[in-house]
Amino acid sequence: MRGKRAKAYKKLMSAYGHTFGFREPYQIIIDAGMIVEAVTHKMELLSGLEKVLHGKTRPMITGCSVRHLFQLPTIDGAPNPNSTLSPSNPITPSIPPTTLSTLTKSSKTAILALSKTLELRRCNHHTLKEPLSEFACIQSCLVSPSGENKNCYVVATMDRELRAYLRSIPGVPLVYINRSVMIMEPMADVSWERRERLEWGKFTQGLKEGERRGVEAAVRGAAEERKRKRAEGGDSDDEMEDVQERGSESESESSESDGEGGRKVKVKEAAPVKAVATRRKGPRQPNPLSMKKKKNLPVKFLPNPAKKKKVMPAPQGGDEGAEDGEDAAGKKRRRRKHHSSAKKSADDGGDGGDEE
Repeated sequence: MRGKRAKAYKKLMSAYGHTFGFREPYQIIIDAGMIVEAVTHKMELLSGLEKVLHGKTRPMITGCSVRHLFQLPTIDGAPNPNSTLSPSNPITPSIPPTTLSTLTKSSKTAILALSKTLELRRCNHHTLKEPLSEFACIQSCLVSPSGENKNCYVVATMDRELRAYLRSIPGVPLVYINRSVMIMEPMADVSWERRERLEWGKFTQGLKEGERRGVEAAVRGAAEERKRKRAEGGDSDDEMEDVQERGSESESESSESDGEGGRKVKVKEAAPVKAVATRRKGPRQPNPLSMKKKKNLPVKFLPNPAKKKKVMPAPQGGDEGAEDGEDAAGKKRRRRKHHSSAKKSADDGGDGGDEE
């Protein structure tokens, strides 16, 4: 089951529970056509009903439906002389003629086995020679003399005429199979009106007649305005602001309505709607938490802009001075110490002794 449809079914059963008193386990009346359809499509009928209704179930079948199942004709078995069913003259319109024309003996055995697992709902029609049609049988079991679904039954049927009739009865959930998919019908108009009337009664409970009329007129006007704008398709910001201004004016006017005895009643005004911030278009900036942080280098590795590189002055004269100047300009070299002065003095002393 798809998520969207399952969520809608859950809300629908919650509405039936609040308005008409449906509680688990849900009592389900299943007709013969529903059982035949489930066996034909090889569906799990009981588990499918629990998934659709979102709760525990109590499946039932009437005595007339059981008698219809026993009278089903088969194409590979002996004809039943007491059977009134045939593809051309079916007593239960919930079973299509194409299914009756292709029903085998093994399929009928599976259908009867499934029907025996259901609880028997006594309809008190067993004294009749021929079973009643499922329309008449379910109508007598479900609808009370006052025209209500007193016992809170859920009906699972393939009969379109029966479903159309039960839509006129308030508070009757309807389930059927469409192409091997189990579907629950939305709430009928009669049931929806009953629910709205009950909710309005809770909303205006304790208010006097004049106050109730003022509140109902204000809410009804706001609902009609929303419907009109939705039909026109106006969703721009300017139109939404106009609707909010007109709604606030109508609420302020209806907040002081004359009640009984000339007394003025104040109704709490609705809170203003906050404007939704629009997202700026364009490329998105990177996530600052996923970016690599900048490393802080130690102080000793940082260059010192105040410290300037010293350039050694070039010595005067000679090739050695030129070479030293070139080396100093390129790379600082260690100066070599020359001992020529000491050797010179020693040589001068030796010469003088010889002359004497």
